Amino acid sequence: MFLRKMDAMPRVSRNSAWFEGRSTTVHGGLAVALSWASLCLTPYVYADNQTTDLTPMQFGNAPFRLEIEAVDRDFPGLVGLQSGSYCVVFDDSPYLIFIGGRAQEAGMHGFSCPGEENFAAADFNRTIYVVDYQEGVVWQRSLDDPNAGLSDIQADQLAGVNFLDNQIGDYLVMVGGYGYSQDEETWVTFDKMVLIDLEKTVEWVLGGKEPLVDAMQFLSPPEGAPEELYAATGGVLIVNEDEIWLCLGQEYQGVYNPCDASAAVQTYKKDFFRLSMDLTTESFPTFSYIGNSPQSGASWARRRDLNVMPAYVDTKGTRGSVALSGVFTLTNGGWTVPIVMYPDGTMEQPPVDAPGTLRQGFNIYSSARMSAWSESTESNWFVLFGGIGYEFYYDGTLRTSGGLPYSSMVSAIEYTPGDGRWSQHLLGASFPRIPIPDEDDYYRYGTEAYLMPAGEHWIDGRILDLDAIKEPSVVALIYGGITAAGYNPRTGDGPTSASNRFFLVKLYPGQGCPADFDGSGVVDGADLSILLSGWGQVPLGSTSPQDLNDDGFINAVDLSIVLGAWGPCS
Repeated sequence: MFLRKMDAMPRVSRNSAWFEGRSTTVHGGLAVALSWASLCLTPYVYADNQTTDLTPMQFGNAPFRLEIEAVDRDFPGLVGLQSGSYCVVFDDSPYLIFIGGRAQEAGMHGFSCPGEENFAAADFNRTIYVVDYQEGVVWQRSLDDPNAGLSDIQADQLAGVNFLDNQIGDYLVMVGGYGYSQDEETWVTFDKMVLIDLEKTVEWVLGGKEPLVDAMQFLSPPEGAPEELYAATGGVLIVNEDEIWLCLGQEYQGVYNPCDASAAVQTYKKDFFRLSMDLTTESFPTFSYIGNSPQSGASWARRRDLNVMPAYVDTKGTRGSVALSGVFTLTNGGWTVPIVMYPDGTMEQPPVDAPGTLRQGFNIYSSARMSAWSESTESNWFVLFGGIGYEFYYDGTLRTSGGLPYSSMVSAIEYTPGDGRWSQHLLGASFPRIPIPDEDDYYRYGTEAYLMPAGEHWIDGRILDLDAIKEPSVVALIYGGITAAGYNPRTGDGPTSASNRFFLVKLYPGQGCPADFDGSGVVDGADLSILLSGWGQVPLGSTSPQDLNDDGFINAVDLSIVLGAWGPCS
């Protein structure tokens, strides 16, 4: 069999060595999820967020450190992609598959009026790409190939953006998505679930003669489900044991025209829907409708374009999910307080005014993301790789802006279900600061990027087991997403495009002692002197160990970290 069976494993292999040998080695040193996703987001958003205050940012205080390094290798023929679907399959080497999304120069959507070019039909990716990561070989084949056998509406859906999607064994599940319908001659949220047999799809892209449509099923909702169930976009599909959950998001029918509210009909889901799945059949999985949440329609569930993470939601090892931030409040602000979703179908927002409740401001939109778990401390860690947010670092200062600028910095949310404790952390890691030609600024990465787990330390391929990692390990590969040329003071300003870069993520277990610059085992006057010797802006394209929060500046923020760590390293 071409594929190695992956029971309920998303975008990952149990092969721990798929980055070994010919992969780039990580070393040294350490921008709403928006391709389509800010529908109804104007370029000048200065609105009321859910809360007026934010949880203080901690530096570090996590049981791991991260580094991100750009992969120095060409993949000829692979274009930049963002907001599409992706997965990983295996034979003797990893094959990455990319379907749909916006391509090449198509970064964040436009804000023009009347709006036909905001999601230009030509920007939707109508090619399936298969990538041999180790060899750097790329195959591609068009959805419009006569041998595909797809109808116009089927091909249009596969070329869409912001699906609710995930990998289940040897199948990719894609629900809904937003795109241009040739049949209706307008923009729609598609209303089908697409099941894709990955083995047959790869064979077709590599030159197979059997029609691509034979590798797919386009399904309407199962018996008992709402007829609009699969008309969804901007939410997240969570796999939880033998169930799939369609979490939050919206249905958006029509053209995005910020000057004409009647140009489209927008309906927030405000819910999560549960379906059971049967993988014992000889062909495609089958699904049965279980139901939706008793909290359906809650005002605080009016969210989309967000990060929803698989999580442990109690001390008994019960799996559920957590929705972080997202948009929009009724006043077009951002949500700051998370939602916890439980396997009995209930969802709960922690008390907004409680002292320990998370009020998130950093990296609040859909981005490359990773769930991790430490059984020893009974804590979830939700790692967010860049993106855009209300809170961000600029010129070495933590600031806020209703303009929702882009950031390349990595943050993490800790959630301990036993005591309901939440905290917000900067991990001292960022995407490499790659200079913009002829400008004193650098590109931001992470928004709508694709994160593919790697290595053997993943629980069911979905949650990283922190306690199992005993030495520095490559744990993920990141590809694509929106590249922003600069931080963009208002979302919608400045050039953006779809990235075609790969990045490796390496995890170092344990907090370490990053402020001990001379390695003496003590943070003392010698380390302070080393910090002061590098004071100022770090040159673009480089890193410095003294830049402890990795924001590109060695300044009072780093000084406070050194003073806070003063004394023997623990």
